[in-house]
Amino acid sequence: MKILQLLLKHYGFIVFSFCILLLIQPVYAIEILPTITISAPRTSLAQLLNTQLLEEKDLNIAHERSIPDVLQGLPGLSMTKMGGYGQQTALLLRGVGGQGLVTLDDIPLLASIPGLQNLDTLPTEALKSAEIERGPGAAYRPFQALGGAIRLYTLDKQESGAKLSVEGGSFGILRETLQGGVSGAPGRITLTLSHGDAFDGTHFASAANNPEREPFRFTQGVMRFSTDVSKRVLWQGSLLY
Repeated sequence: MKILQLLLKHYGFIVFSFCILLLIQPVYAIEILPTITISAPRTSLAQLLNTQLLEEKDLNIAHERSIPDVLQGLPGLSMTKMGGYGQQTALLLRGVGGQGLVTLDDIPLLASIPGLQNLDTLPTEALKSAEIERGPGAAYRPFQALGGAIRLYTLDKQESGAKLSVEGGSFGILRETLQGGVSGAPGRITLTLSHGDAFDGTHFASAANNPEREPFRFTQGVMRFSTDVSKRVLWQGSLLY
């Protein structure tokens, strides 16, 4: 009997506590936040491009022997040479490489391995200007790398004349460059011939333990012509060999 009374007492207390919890209503604090409108600025892709122009005087002022030596150290441009003079160079513009990164007279210089170019054979004397475009220029051009482009333009001499330059340096490097141009009523033509030899070349490994070197030679020609077909038609072209 006492056990039954004890159970009824506790059961009644539990039922009473449950009823009290049902009668207690929770309190909620409702806060209405103000409306916030976020709109992105409408900036054209042209305003996002960062273009740097190197004219003929800028290319020749430092007397660099090739285009990689001129471009070395420019902002956003990373260059890693896969060996000594005359070997392939990995080019990255804003961290991106690929086909279409380098163009000559707006024609892409394609390579068997995307991102690797051999620009040591292209003398600065053959160029009129170099344009480094950083940004999403690929949206406007059908063939260009995503990070931008290095656009090279060949020299178009306005007067007839010729010059010869010979230079040498370490590792037995010798380079001869002949440049000439003819200008007349029919049109203009500019030709640049360059030949280089690295007779010794750089070492493949430690010079003390491995005497093997990396000799290199090249011959390259760049031609640019322009002629007036008619008063309204101008025919221009370039050749890289």
